[in-house]
Parts: sequence; structure tokens; C-alpha cells
Amino acid sequence: MKWIGIFIVILLVGMASLPFLATDKQRLVPEIKSVTADDAKIAQNVTKQFHRSIASKQAVQEFSLSNDELTAALNVASYSVPNIDIESRLTSLGLTLVATVKLEKRGFKRYVNVICMLTNGYEGADIDSCKIGSVTLPGDSLKPIIKYGLNKFVGKHSYDLWQHFITNLSFERNKLVVKNLDANMIKPALQASFNEAQNLVSGTSNLDKALVTNYIEHLSLQNYDSKSLMEPIRSAFSHVKEQTRNSPTDVRNRHVQAAIWALVIRYGNPKFGRLVGIPGKIGRGMSATLRNREDLALHFLYSAFLQLNSGTQTAFSIGEIKELIDSNAGGTGFSFADIVADKAGLTFAEFLTDPMTDTKSACLKLANVYTEDMFILDINHRPEGISAEEFNDRYKSIQSQKYKDVIEEIGQAMKQLELYR
Repeated sequence: MKWIGIFIVILLVGMASLPFLATDKQRLVPEIKSVTADDAKIAQNVTKQFHRSIASKQAVQEFSLSNDELTAALNVASYSVPNIDIESRLTSLGLTLVATVKLEKRGFKRYVNVICMLTNGYEGADIDSCKIGSVTLPGDSLKPIIKYGLNKFVGKHSYDLWQHFITNLSFERNKLVVKNLDANMIKPALQASFNEAQNLVSGTSNLDKALVTNYIEHLSLQNYDSKSLMEPIRSAFSHVKEQTRNSPTDVRNRHVQAAIWALVIRYGNPKFGRLVGIPGKIGRGMSATLRNREDLALHFLYSAFLQLNSGTQTAFSIGEIKELIDSNAGGTGFSFADIVADKAGLTFAEFLTDPMTDTKSACLKLANVYTEDMFILDINHRPEGISAEEFNDRYKSIQSQKYKDVIEEIGQAMKQLELYR
């Protein structure tokens, strides 16, 4: 009995110390990363290359990434995903990935620093080892951990997808090379994993899909005097007001969420409906406008969709990356008018789904909205068509204080709009 007691004490001490062994006070990967227009363009090209590869009905012969392409893609990903920063070093012998995850809550701040080494194996690539904080784990011991983590937090198809990639992965001539991918296996597995991960991150598994369908049907029956997105917004929230006149707050909030989803699906992209499991074929509504521009309405709606799915920081970062891509040769240029529309859409969705918002008052305002000024800033005097060279000359980067000051001014001005007062 004495030895059992000692074992239990040792086990409890080990469990209590694990968070401190696996976390650090300092980060390995810098928090501020240099995301340039070139990075954004390279990441876009990598995404297109991969999409073209899996769009084929035949096995993909080869998909490769150079060190520069991988670095650019990871920089963009690190900027877009909050609290996670990743760096890589790619050689002909293998790949070293270094990641820092920030843990911060109620004054507690620690970092999970991870260093993983992948090398060429007998069949595909092998994980040589991973170091998590002060704990080093050999590659073989990681397989059940990876399987459990992927299946639980990404989806039941994700581990099979991981295995398919890793067994076809090798490192050649300072490149990451994937050969003989089965597109027929990858596409449905990617879609299934995306749907499950989306439900986990965004909480769309709790979305009242029948109610969203109801609001989509309501919007499809309306006729409007203008193309302004203000018109369907007014119609949707008039419907919310009518349907929840004597309802408790939680019921009204479900209707508000359904109304926002109906707007982004009907007037943004009907494919959003399929992504969250809305049954049936959904027709596209009219080409709505904001400030007399269809592109600004789409920026607003897509940003609202991203905010509902991934949160404000990620949604806005994706909008910034899109503008950096546009600043390259052949693009329309970096547009602060687009940034205003992005900010308007994500602020709209964030405010209306915040549990602290008085949705009864907000619905009343939107049911009687008479001007776009209620929820979007004037875009006059907002610079547009800025090339990458001009952007670099004026702002240096999206991490510069000069650029951040402009974004802060837009954010503060947005808070003064009638809907948010």
C-alpha cells in the first residue's frame, strides 16, 4: 500500500509539472512577421497550384514547394491565424518546423514552443522527433498522438489524409515534393475535414439551419426599390422583429444569427450554404451594392461570413492579404475603400452576435434603416489602386505604425456609427 501511495504522489506531481515542462516564458518564433505583397502573391500561387493538382481526376504526378514558397505560405498563415507563428527550414535532407503558440488568459501568459524534424524515410517522410517545451518525443511515439488530435479536433477523415500526404512526401534538391496523390481520395476527405473543423471552430454545429432556410426563403420573396444591400438588411431584420416580438433574448439572438447567415448566403455566395449544411439548392439574390459598388457589398458579406466562422482577427487578416495580392502587377491595387467594407462587414457580424449586445435595440434600428451610413463609413478620400511599390513607399508594411494608425482610425470611426452607439 505504501508503494501505491508513493506512485500516486509521483504521478500527481508529474501531471502538475507537465504544463510547465511543455510551456516556456519566452517564444521561439517572433510574433511580428514581415508579410509582403510578394509573400501574398506566392502564397496565392501555391494555393492555385495545389487546387489545380487535386482538381485532376488522375493521380497527381508531382506537387512541390521551394524553401521560398514554403516560407511565404507560412508567413501568410502565421499572420492570418491568431496566436500561432510558424517558421521552417527546408533542405535536401528534411524539414524543420518551429512553431510558437501563445497561451494567454486572465493574466496567465505562457508559450508552447514546438520543434519538429521530418526526414526522408523508407516510404515517404518520417517524423524524426518533436520537442514540445522541455519534453522531447521520438517520432514513433507521436503517431497515436497525431491520430487522436487530428480525429478529435479536425475530423475523422483527417488522419487518413495526413497518412496519404506523409507517405508520398519526400525532400529533394531543397524542395518539399509530394508525388502520386490520389485526387479522388483527397477532395472528399478535405471537404469532410473542413466541415468538421469549421463546426468545431465556429460553432456552426449549433446553427439553426431550418431557421436560416426560413430567412433565405423570406429574402427570396422580396422586391426592392434599389440595389443597396441596405434593402435586404432592412427586410431581414424587420422579419426578426416580427418573429421575436414577445420572445426571450436567447430566441431573438438565434433569429439574428439566422438573419446574418441568410444575408451572406443569399447575397454573398450560395456556396456558403452548402459549407454549413443548409439543404437544397439556394438561388443567388440580386447583385447588391454598398456605396453604389457591387465589390464593396461582396467585401462586406464575405467579411461577415469569415467573422462568423473564424473570428474578427483572422477575418480581417485575410482581407489584408487579399489587398496585398491585388497590389501586385495585374491587380487592381491595394484599396482602403475595400478595407473599410471588410471592417464594416466583420464589425456588423461581431456586434450582432456578441452576447452583450442589446439585439432588441439593434434589430429595431436595422428594421428601420434608411441610410448605409448607419453601418458603413463614407469611402470618399480613401486611397485606392495603390501598387505594391507605392504601398511600400508610403507604409513600408502592414506591420508599420503608419499603416496601423490608419486601421485604428477606421476602427474608431466605425464605432461611432449609429448602429453601434
